[in-house]
Amino acid sequence: MTVSVFEPATDWTGQTYEERLRLCAETLFVHGLIKDRTHNHVTAQIRTRSEIQRVTSPGEFRRILIAVEAAAPANDVRRQPLRTFIAQAAEIVDSEPVISIFAAPEWDELGDDGRLWIAGIVREATARALQGEER
Repeated sequence: MTVSVFEPATDWTGQTYEERLRLCAETLFVHGLIKDRTHNHVTAQIRTRSEIQRVTSPGEFRRILIAVEAAAPANDVRRQPLRTFIAQAAEIVDSEPVISIFAAPEWDELGDDGRLWIAGIVREATARALQGEER
């Protein structure tokens, strides 16, 4: 589906904010300004916020929204690929406090699965630390 940029935007009349936000996301996606993953994320956020608003009072919605926005940096960390955390994981595994633990393997002794597992732990610990700072 291709939408001409020059057509009048008369379709905005009578829409709710939810409908407008969905249309904006769709327009950005159709014109190639955002990728599929971003489009899915944006529309999911619109849907989530709309559902929360439908079932809560305005004050309760604001409280929930603040909590969701506070978790955003932690969720950004969780979306990063595990390979981003490999160097940090190796540094932690080979650090004196960890190596001094009985039977702790060194980084070079771990297989690829073990290294990814440790990188996953580092990624989650980083995300949780961010959440803790924002609370």
